Amino acid sequence: MMSYLADKLIQYYEDFEGFCEWILTMKKAGVLKNVKIDRERGIVSIKGKVGGIDGVSTGLLRSIDPINNLVCLGFAFFGEYWVYMPDTDLAFKKVKKWWKEQIKKRRK
Repeated sequence: MMSYLADKLIQYYEDFEGFCEWILTMKKAGVLKNVKIDRERGIVSIKGKVGGIDGVSTGLLRSIDPINNLVCLGFAFFGEYWVYMPDTDLAFKKVKKWWKEQIKKRRK
């Protein structure tokens, strides 16, 4: 499941509107408690249902590196248990590979 979130995180950077549609669908489906989107600044605030006393609140910002944003998505969906998802290593590898490609493109 973390690998799927990695794909969605990449969508956050490449297709922000598509990501917003997906995250709002997750809220409507009852997977997340609350979602707030600031389209102008590219910020997505999320309150999950798992973890903490009443779920974990977190957010995605374009100014934060993709690795940290992946951790934030993990917290939103799985609370503090995100790290125990069986495909977490694969998710980080996907995001790191994508991020390195983006950095190479910008340097050219």
